[in-house]
Amino acid sequence: LTLPNQIDVLIDRLWDEEEFNLVYTIWQKQVATVLNPLLQSIIERGNEEKSMQVEHVEETIAFFWSTVDCLLEVGEKKDTEESFLIKTKITQSVLETILGIPTGKLKLTVS
Repeated sequence: LTLPNQIDVLIDRLWDEEEFNLVYTIWQKQVATVLNPLLQSIIERGNEEKSMQVEHVEETIAFFWSTVDCLLEVGEKKDTEESFLIKTKITQSVLETILGIPTGKLKLTVS
């Protein structure tokens, strides 16, 4: 999933101009209006298909974003590649747990 090109250009420019509060506001808006509904739909479908076991969808979505934020912060801190890969595996495990996905089914890749 990618943001529309105009938003990408805007984000890049705001980032270059160090307008981080505006970048954060735009990100939060995209999360609330696009990503959260998409994630909720994925979880509900996963529950129906029995590939996920999520009892508290809204709370799980909030925890999902907290977990993703932690991983993004790791990338910004310029960890060693080994440390980053370890933290990626931990994040993968946490996401499998909160989404009720069988161990090893979720594969996070970082490029």
